[in-house]
Amino acid sequence: MSQKGISNTKQDNFEQEVICPGKVAEAPQWSRSKTYQGVPYGYGEEARYELKYGSVRVHVGYGFMRVGKPLKYKIPVAKKNGQLVYEKRWHRVFSVEAYTGDWYKAIFQAHDKLQAFSRPWDGGISKFYISEDHDKPFEVRSRREKWLEFDHVNCSVKTVEEVKHKNKRKEGNYDVFPGAVDALGAAYKLRSLDFKVGEKQKFVVYTSEKNWWLEAMPLAEEKVQVKAGTFDAVKVNLITSAGQQFEQKGTVTMWLATNHPNKPLIKIEGEAKFGSFYLELDQFTPGKN
Repeated sequence: MSQKGISNTKQDNFEQEVICPGKVAEAPQWSRSKTYQGVPYGYGEEARYELKYGSVRVHVGYGFMRVGKPLKYKIPVAKKNGQLVYEKRWHRVFSVEAYTGDWYKAIFQAHDKLQAFSRPWDGGISKFYISEDHDKPFEVRSRREKWLEFDHVNCSVKTVEEVKHKNKRKEGNYDVFPGAVDALGAAYKLRSLDFKVGEKQKFVVYTSEKNWWLEAMPLAEEKVQVKAGTFDAVKVNLITSAGQQFEQKGTVTMWLATNHPNKPLIKIEGEAKFGSFYLELDQFTPGKN
């Protein structure tokens, strides 16, 4: 068993045991100008998606993926003489906002938000926030917020969760593999990869207090038409777990633009705990590097 990686005693595609290395390389210095350098997205980018649900693909609302300005955030960068050293480093900022439309409120109302601070040198997650506000007819409105702070030096993450409709607060401490990507950052990391049909790529994602392999298998090159336009794209199958609500029940497939300079995510579809879901790019505004 290597002391510098993930245990391979479990099968790929499932939860991975973390064995924290005795020493982790110090987080590198990073300039603001380099934060989005070398990736196909930049700050100010916004992608809007139509959200569809069920076998008949009912249009239930919209989702937005946004890239924020570089942000300097204090994180553990090394351990010296047994003590953690904290310093500020520039981070990429990703956010998602999704909500159902007024026309769907008689069935289900939802307004979810995510935000992630991602390390530019390896995509590792430093801070994550999630807010869920769900309301179903004849049920108590469900509201939840959760904050996660990551310490990649000690392979740990601290969580604080507030379930507001139950007036409950929960704190936790969990293991994280050094350099693990969050579920939101994973979407942007996939956009930065060069895919070749038949050649699988994988990396570690942290979600729902677990460390998972995300496996991406490119299946074909296709031309895809959505409201935002017609794109040359690569069709990629994903195998992972994306958290409590999006726990995978079957194949999840995404289409990523190939000849577009920003390589946007064109559409995604799959099966999760709550049923079939579909996202299709409706509008796209490029950002700045």
